[in-house]
Amino acid sequence: MSNFTPGPWTVEQDEEFDWKYTIRGPYPEIPNATYALLKTLGNGNNNEANARLAAAAPEMYKLLLKAEEELGSAVNNYDMSDDDARDAIRVCNKIYAVWRRIEGKEEKSE
Repeated sequence: MSNFTPGPWTVEQDEEFDWKYTIRGPYPEIPNATYALLKTLGNGNNNEANARLAAAAPEMYKLLLKAEEELGSAVNNYDMSDDDARDAIRVCNKIYAVWRRIEGKEEKSE
């Protein structure tokens, strides 16, 4: 499992610059600890949505782990058609590839 700050993360819009969002972790004892600072160029129409997506990362990571576990269990424990089993395995492989990127272990393409 990746070694990142656990969630929940929160999003705060900068009071001075409406295009700037701060993502903070769950530590009340460090009230101003910043885990990410999102700034974009251009008109910034997606800034808030991008910040909220980034802040949901710890929860999404846990859901990916659970989804891969459940799909793998379904393939191994239930009678599935070959097509359904292949589809489930394909999804598991895509989830695994995302994990590898999150963990910085993405395979280099040659």
